[in-house]
Amino acid sequence: MEKKNIESVNGGNAKCGNNGMRGYTAAQNSKALNGTQFRKYHNPIGGHGFAAEDVNAQNDRWHGRTVDQVGRDNSLNGPDRIVNGQPIQTKYCQTPQRTVAAAFDGNGYRYSGQKLEVPKDQYEECVRLMRERIAAGEVPGVSDPAEATNIVKKGSCTYDQALRVAKAGNIDSIVFDVKTQAVGCASAAGLSLIIGAAYAVAHGASPKEAMKQAGKNAAKVGGEALVSGVTSSQILRTTAGRNALAAIERGANNAVKAVCKTELGAKCVEKLASGFAGQQIAGGAAKNVLVRGLSSNAVTGTVTLAVTSIPGAIKVIRGKKSAAEFGKDVATNGAGIAAGTGGWTAGAAIGTALCPGVGTVIGGIIGGIGGGIAGSSAMRKFLNLF
Repeated sequence: MEKKNIESVNGGNAKCGNNGMRGYTAAQNSKALNGTQFRKYHNPIGGHGFAAEDVNAQNDRWHGRTVDQVGRDNSLNGPDRIVNGQPIQTKYCQTPQRTVAAAFDGNGYRYSGQKLEVPKDQYEECVRLMRERIAAGEVPGVSDPAEATNIVKKGSCTYDQALRVAKAGNIDSIVFDVKTQAVGCASAAGLSLIIGAAYAVAHGASPKEAMKQAGKNAAKVGGEALVSGVTSSQILRTTAGRNALAAIERGANNAVKAVCKTELGAKCVEKLASGFAGQQIAGGAAKNVLVRGLSSNAVTGTVTLAVTSIPGAIKVIRGKKSAAEFGKDVATNGAGIAAGTGGWTAGAAIGTALCPGVGTVIGGIIGGIGGGIAGSSAMRKFLNLF
């Protein structure tokens, strides 16, 4: 196949594939966001503690450990997470004395059977203080002060790092966001590579050329996804971002309530929410999950559109693209993102109903990419009528 024709095929492939991937990646960015407790980070009393829980849980996952963040059910004296079967309670206070004291009440150590995770920079002093507590008989069932090292666990971040992760615009929070979004972005890049290479080969490109061109485009897709995801996370740590999200959530909540007034509508809400959660859920929990999912999708979708529009805007400023053409591109991309996130939601819901877990992933991929391609193609055809 001639080089010119190969470039033409890959150009069409990239445009088609990217329009299909952007809605999917926006949904993945939203999913990663909702896997954290970012809505609680701004709380002046304890917000950094939620950030610390997320950072330490992330560190465990990156080291291949099985993590279940069970603490979100707010059960009294229950663990914040269970790692490889070990219950863990996270305490991040300003001083070692306050950190250890937070784990005790009038009856002694509050978290029987749980390790007490403390700031990395407070670990040694917290161990010493726990030894004193054990010696004073304040830890039920434990009499040997040497057991303090088996109770106190060193966190993966310091107290100050936890404070910074809870805020926008610093290295610690950005690094945390990059790690949070990395899996979803890698997934998007991998899917783009597979689809792009297959498309090019089917249209006559050699396997080597197909992989080369698809690889370049996959890197672009992954890069866009990462920038969009991190930017969304950073924005939602700001006052303006939180206010915007709250307004979107109020609108989504009103819409969900209206839909739930009918039995059919309530069932649809439960199905869609189950797609977001990856497991069957019902009732009030389903409403909350769907509202949060739709709201964060709106934010990540908007940011994704903004990020992907920047190169075109620069071309307009430099006179290399007309404003009309740029407007069509933005409208097409916006339609693809909206349809892609909607397709992911519907596909994940169907997949969850058929086979929770695996079905959720496969349904989300098919719905997200298919919806993105269909939405952008329909918008492009519509705009070409004028």
